[in-house]
Amino acid sequence: MKNFYVYQYINPLSGLPFYIGKGNRSRWRAHLKETKETTTNYRKWCVIEGLRRKGLEPTIEKIAKNLHEKEAYDLEEQLIKKYGRIGIDPGGILTNRSLSYDHPMSGPGHHNYGKPVPVPDENKRRTAISKAKKGRPNGQKGLKKSETMRKRLSAAKKGVALSEHHKRRISEVGSGPANSQYGSWWVTDGTQNKKIRSIEDMPEGWYNGRTVTHITGFKGSKRVR
Repeated sequence: MKNFYVYQYINPLSGLPFYIGKGNRSRWRAHLKETKETTTNYRKWCVIEGLRRKGLEPTIEKIAKNLHEKEAYDLEEQLIKKYGRIGIDPGGILTNRSLSYDHPMSGPGHHNYGKPVPVPDENKRRTAISKAKKGRPNGQKGLKKSETMRKRLSAAKKGVALSEHHKRRISEVGSGPANSQYGSWWVTDGTQNKKIRSIEDMPEGWYNGRTVTHITGFKGSKRVR
């Protein structure tokens, strides 16, 4: 039966089509009822939604009527090839994803059929992020966390179980040669403190420990070992 037609959705701002379709009965109006959750063509929905936010509606025209289904398929494909698809064909202006519904989104009709699925390189991704951040100022540097934020961070850390590997790494870094303070200790002359390495001789008039001064409620100095 020759009850099929081919239609186009036109952007009233540019006067150019942004979607070509084929159907029968009330198929040409179906796209106007789609929502973000129900649409199968998000790009097309975005164009329609963008127009509506400006108080506009797409212009819909039936290009050809009274066609056999095969004729409708062929004409739809010809028009999609003529205008091209955004992101698929060079200079394309249509939001269509496939050449026609006779060429489904999977199998030989799909434009990526037979192409290997790219596997993202995690190392390259991290390197790219690192390069992008270099030289850029840290927007949080120098800012003090509010009391509410401090409490949230503290609560988030409570009850977090560390793996045995994590515990072992903390232990390794916090003790022995891996610790930046390994092989050094505090010495004082009764007024000032400093750290010396185990290979250094004790300065004359100095001894092990630290002296803390200006403690609220305490007069004089206090020796701390």
